[in-house]
Amino acid sequence: MQKILVILMLLFLFNGNMVLAAGAKDGVAVDQELLKPAAWLDKQNGDVIIMDSQEINAMNKLMLSDKMPDLQSYPVYISGEKIKNLIQEYEFDSDLYVNGKQLTSGQIAALTADCNLAAVAQETKVKYGIVAQRTNLRSLPTGLKAFSEPGDNEFDVWQETAVDPAEPVIILHFSKSKEYVYIQMRNYRGWLPAKAVALADRDTWLKYVFPGKFAIVTGKLLRLNENNAKWAFQMGSRIPTEGKRLLLPARDANGNLKIVKSSVSYGDVLHDGYLPYTTNNLIKQAFRFLGNPYGWGGLQESVDCSSFLADVYRTVGVELPRNADEQEEAYTGTAMDFSAYGGNEKLNLVNNLPIGSALFMPNHVMLYLGSKKDRPYIIHALGSYGARTESGEYQRVPIMKVIVSDLSLKTRRGNSFLEELSSAQSYR
Repeated sequence: MQKILVILMLLFLFNGNMVLAAGAKDGVAVDQELLKPAAWLDKQNGDVIIMDSQEINAMNKLMLSDKMPDLQSYPVYISGEKIKNLIQEYEFDSDLYVNGKQLTSGQIAALTADCNLAAVAQETKVKYGIVAQRTNLRSLPTGLKAFSEPGDNEFDVWQETAVDPAEPVIILHFSKSKEYVYIQMRNYRGWLPAKAVALADRDTWLKYVFPGKFAIVTGKLLRLNENNAKWAFQMGSRIPTEGKRLLLPARDANGNLKIVKSSVSYGDVLHDGYLPYTTNNLIKQAFRFLGNPYGWGGLQESVDCSSFLADVYRTVGVELPRNADEQEEAYTGTAMDFSAYGGNEKLNLVNNLPIGSALFMPNHVMLYLGSKKDRPYIIHALGSYGARTESGEYQRVPIMKVIVSDLSLKTRRGNSFLEELSSAQSYR
């Protein structure tokens, strides 16, 4: 009997599920060694330059799109019809809850009125602005929060993305209340609070679009104070420099740009220019967010799955679209479609991807770390996963943070993340 037990234990130990259980729970890594960047650094080729600045710029141009235009080439004049079409891209969903109560027709009418479509001229000369404080880009000109469920307080569907200071924007329209401006930024468009944007002339604005010298935020969050003014910058933020000073944007009493010069101090959280584009730099940057709260649309001064990926890649100069579906569809020439593969064939493809690749599944993106014993691991900002109940059904398990996991992690449908993978991008 003891022999049988020993044999069973050995079989269990060497079964893939037991290997997983030793380092993970439900697929979420718990082995402390796997939670350190050192476990994933490539000692042989990890510091080899993947692409130089010219190659990166060429790839960035390939990823330009309607929502991610070349700001320098953006028209100076834009038709009223075009502006109306952009603003009306957002379609109202009446099945939403605001302050715990279902959205009313009156609220929809008020929000529609504040979009101020009647005031759109036949042709508009665009204005230029620099974001002066970390703020939120909204679907509509409002600070009200809307949720799909009355008890939800985390997934505000009107939250598009957080925007950091020093971000150049094109101002297309003003809300009726004048409290919001409709803008186009490098990879998104929507409504920003007017008080967070400083107006600038085009020449000054271009210095933020294409700064000759700049610092890149490499820490997960950088806070700066100067002359009683405060700024918060998330990883990947780009701040123009002049000599040994940061050119920090502020807004004067008339709403115009006022540049505050602050002594620059490079180190662990701020780098002179982009980091070299290497595998190891991607891994090191990704792990800076480990354990951070999941921040839908950049809320909680943190990241969701797609901003996590975009922030990490921007530290090396790669400009990604904002949302996961756009990141997946971006043309780079290195995309891999998994739709025709399954089982071991898909597993083998994943295990042979370059470290740092983006893995996509419906509504989610993850950064590939590499494999341990042919088991692929990822680091990602995750809202929830699925776990089997005693009845055999799968229920949502909220996790709401940046984690390391393997691809055996389940969805609420009971499929593994590996099964749900749709494609990969290597951005190189």
